[in-house]
Amino acid sequence: MNIKFLDYEMVVKKKFYDMLNKWSNDMINFKEMMRSSKGTSKLITDYLVNIKNRIDFIFRVRRPHEKLKEIIQSSQQKSKGSNEESAFLNIKEMDEAYQIFAKMDVFDISQQGTAAFVNATTIYNERIGRIETHITMKLRELLSNSTNANEMLKIL
Repeated sequence: MNIKFLDYEMVVKKKFYDMLNKWSNDMINFKEMMRSSKGTSKLITDYLVNIKNRIDFIFRVRRPHEKLKEIIQSSQQKSKGSNEESAFLNIKEMDEAYQIFAKMDVFDISQQGTAAFVNATTIYNERIGRIETHITMKLRELLSNSTNANEMLKIL
């Protein structure tokens, strides 16, 4: 959860999905061996599907998170000379919002783990929503104080 996004993306897309494919292929053989106890193989299959869904969800959350973070960092670098304009863009708040996932076991798909994950997702969405709202309000304020189109383009 704490590795760089490009490394994370490579691990998820390459290694994790390769492992899931191998698991699925091996599961066919395992099911044949477990025919006498059908519930066990179904339980393991469900567990695997739930973990895959959880990883897919984290990937779908992390990609736009990293994209927004890149945009904010790029904007801050462009306006190094005028700190006032980019002061409202705070990477630290974004990192704190994401840390809620880093502090939990995302592979815990028990009832308690799922409840904790849903709660973490809600908290993350609320924090990111506040950050996006704050950015929108500040941009509107800066744009409304601009006297001409050139000043508006400098802000964006």
